[in-house]
Amino acid sequence: MVYKKRIQHYPKTYAQNFAIGDCMLSNKFQLQHKTFVEDRDAGKLDEEGKLQDFIEYVWDQPNNYLQPWMEVDHIYMPMNILEYHWVLCVARLQEWRIDVYVCQQGIYSEEQMESFTAPMREMLPYVLHKTLYPPQLLRFPWFTLDPMDFRRIPHPEVPKCGKSRDCGVFVMSYIEWLTTNLDIREVTLDIMIRLRKKWAVRLFHQIIDL
Repeated sequence: MVYKKRIQHYPKTYAQNFAIGDCMLSNKFQLQHKTFVEDRDAGKLDEEGKLQDFIEYVWDQPNNYLQPWMEVDHIYMPMNILEYHWVLCVARLQEWRIDVYVCQQGIYSEEQMESFTAPMREMLPYVLHKTLYPPQLLRFPWFTLDPMDFRRIPHPEVPKCGKSRDCGVFVMSYIEWLTTNLDIREVTLDIMIRLRKKWAVRLFHQIIDL
């Protein structure tokens, strides 16, 4: 929430047209994916109530400092894998692709990462299809109900963190660096202590201009 407030108060700092989903968004994709697949196979996806968990993200919610998805080109979504490791998923809506930033590069295989991102890649097109009007979908030239493409951003484009437990701070910093067009190769273990202290102060005191 602190970061979302910061974006709203300092819009000139951020060059991209984007929205940020909290960590609960990726959880919602994970939790609903099994039902989504079963309903899709049974032809029941048009039943009411399937999308309530996502509407608050898609449409403008000023009190939550959310940017409506019909106006953005990028959606930043932190994702926790197996209650162990944080990664950053970015839906590139103009390319119709999910980019994944993993600070600990060797931790999961390509097949595992493709599986972990499947709920998001399969459900996000359907969520947009059911919540936006056809003219709004025209903003996304590659829109399709098929699963979105997947790309894992490689090292050295994403710095390695070794065996550090700083993956959550890495993900928050990736968002800040990417949304301000900074080089995320600067987000390294060498500055992690400083970043931890900065985020601790921001969150504890709800400071948006630090």
